[in-house]
Order: sequence, then C-alpha cells, then structure tokens
Amino acid sequence: MRRRFLPQPGDLMSVGVQVVAPGDRLDRIAARQYGDPEQAWRIADANGAMRPDELTAVPGRRLRIALSAGVPGSLPMAMSPAPS
Repeated sequence: MRRRFLPQPGDLMSVGVQVVAPGDRLDRIAARQYGDPEQAWRIADANGAMRPDELTAVPGRRLRIALSAGVPGSLPMAMSPAPS
C-alpha cells in the first residue's frame, strides 16, 4: 500500500454543503453526494478531518463537499463536458 498525502482543504474545489442529520454516517453522505459510499475520504479531506467519524458525531454540523483536483470522476455529471 502506498502512502497518501492529505491535500490542504483550501486547495479543493467546493461544490456544496451537507448538514449532518441524526444518525448520518459519512459513507451514506458520500453515497448521496458522490454516488459512491467509498468516496467518504473526499468529505474527510475537504473538512481536514483526521478522525472522520467525528464529522457526523454532532447533528447540525455543516460539512464541506469538495472535489479533488486530478481525481478521476472529479466533475459531477451536470458539469461534465459533452461527448464529442
């Protein structure tokens, strides 16, 4: 396994905010926002979290949703360029 260096949250492109609801989990938020629960790391990176489980511990917390530069699938479907 290769080491992954965490990006600076300010270097990521913000695309929205998600308010944590009671019982929310990061994987479920990632599934709603990115269409893939395994993308929860993107939310953790965007919020500078070293302990991702803390992001959903308090209902009402506002989580930054962002896209990483250079990551495949970074453009949401609505922003993807039209096929040529």
